[in-house]
Amino acid sequence: MNQQLLEYVKSQLSNGVARVEIENALMVSGGWSKSDIDGVFALIVPVKVEIPQQPQAFVPSFQNTQAPVGGVTISGQGSCYGFKLKRGVV
Repeated sequence: MNQQLLEYVKSQLSNGVARVEIENALMVSGGWSKSDIDGVFALIVPVKVEIPQQPQAFVPSFQNTQAPVGGVTISGQGSCYGFKLKRGVV
């Protein structure tokens, strides 16, 4: 690895120069190859690979659920609801 190339890239990055601008300057004016430039950037800015996690789907469960509401009991099985009136409740 060429130390002069490494120092130049570090200096440019610390001055806020974008990678693409540094690469263009080095290839056009400096005569450096893309592989040399990529090698320097690999030393300075390691590539971080993250595997995104799939979000967990929310699946509500209504298995054998009963909830009294006023004089009516709402019971659920799956996503269907049935209504039962309690005797003697008005």
